[in-house]
Amino acid sequence: MFAKVAILLAVLAAVNASVLLGHGALVNTGVSARSQTEDAYGNYAFGYDIKDGLGATNSRSEIGDAHGNKKGSYTLADIDGRARRVDYVADGHGF
Repeated sequence: MFAKVAILLAVLAAVNASVLLGHGALVNTGVSARSQTEDAYGNYAFGYDIKDGLGATNSRSEIGDAHGNKKGSYTLADIDGRARRVDYVADGHGF
């Protein structure tokens, strides 16, 4: 089902941003990527990944259907090595 959705409405964006400082030095401010799909029935999927210029990362992904069921995860990783991942499900049985 999502394969068909991905073919119809896939969007993938990647950005590599840099800032030119007053003294002419380029500083990498990070990289991000995003994707999303949706079909005519209300089923969807989305996600993003972000890495800042210092190496910290965060991401999120989720899929859902027209009945309100959702499943996903998000992650956080700091430059000092601390990391966290949370997986979740929200459906007729709760969150």
